[in-house]
Amino acid sequence: MHEQFILPDYEYCLDDIVAAVFNTVGEAIVVANDAGEVIMLNNHVLEIWGYGADDILGQPLALLMPEQYREMHAKSMQRYIETGEHKVLNKRLELEALHSNGDHFPIQLYIAETRIKDHRFFTAAIRDISEIVDARMKLEQAQQKLLDANNLIKAKNKELAKEVRLDSLTRIFNHVALKEQIGKEMDRLSRSKKPFSLLFIDIDDFKKLNDDFGHLHGDSCLRDLTHLVSDSIIRKIDTVGRYGGEEFLVIMPGIDVEGAMIAGERLRQAVESKEWQYQSLTVTVGAATANEIMLVDTIIERADQAMYHGKQHGKNQLNHWDNLQ
Repeated sequence: MHEQFILPDYEYCLDDIVAAVFNTVGEAIVVANDAGEVIMLNNHVLEIWGYGADDILGQPLALLMPEQYREMHAKSMQRYIETGEHKVLNKRLELEALHSNGDHFPIQLYIAETRIKDHRFFTAAIRDISEIVDARMKLEQAQQKLLDANNLIKAKNKELAKEVRLDSLTRIFNHVALKEQIGKEMDRLSRSKKPFSLLFIDIDDFKKLNDDFGHLHGDSCLRDLTHLVSDSIIRKIDTVGRYGGEEFLVIMPGIDVEGAMIAGERLRQAVESKEWQYQSLTVTVGAATANEIMLVDTIIERADQAMYHGKQHGKNQLNHWDNLQ
């Protein structure tokens, strides 16, 4: 039996006060018996569902819920009465309700059980949370838009980070990216003690080619040379890049002096034997090998000096820095 806490002077109007509170409380209140029939309700129920009181009183509580939930509700009620097992009592749940016009709308529901003189009653306190659900949905949509925008920014930043490492004409590594990659090879050398080699490639008489046939043809030759080196000369683990102008670098992990000479000669011969559009092209190649840790600029300078030696001694040749010493 639930106690009533009220000043004695006001006990005479207790029923009127309870009735007033029942109808002015900010939630819809429905009371059902153990057969699931509505025996009592307040004005908020009528406002929320759009029924008249006579339409609901005496009717199954399932009248207020969509059809797909009614059988489950009936089975849950029966199971609770027979076994005491329950999943909804004394919990705040979010469910769908069925308006008198057939529309579905979201509600928050709290059900408690009361026993009076061996009779079992179920009291449901209900709120229409349509505005809350709409606000929540708008918030989720706004959050998703922010997430999408953030992901787009990340993708753009990743794309830009990649773009700043590529040569705009040939779409291979540029000067900065090549030096970064050589630095990584130096780090790997410090751990594995395995050498790596560079090939410094310079197109012979490239200025004359531009003067004779125009810069567009010169650009086309640079792209063709890139494809030739990338597609048929280097390994998948090698890195090719445009160091600047008509100069290219090939980074070859795990390649010693002898291997660098073989790869460099194969590259030189491939360029010499290719059928170019207007005139034949040749390259002068300088090679350098790192067997121990050194500055990135040092190994580049060695390969560059080997290439420059070839330029001074007839062009269209391969030289290794070690052999020049």
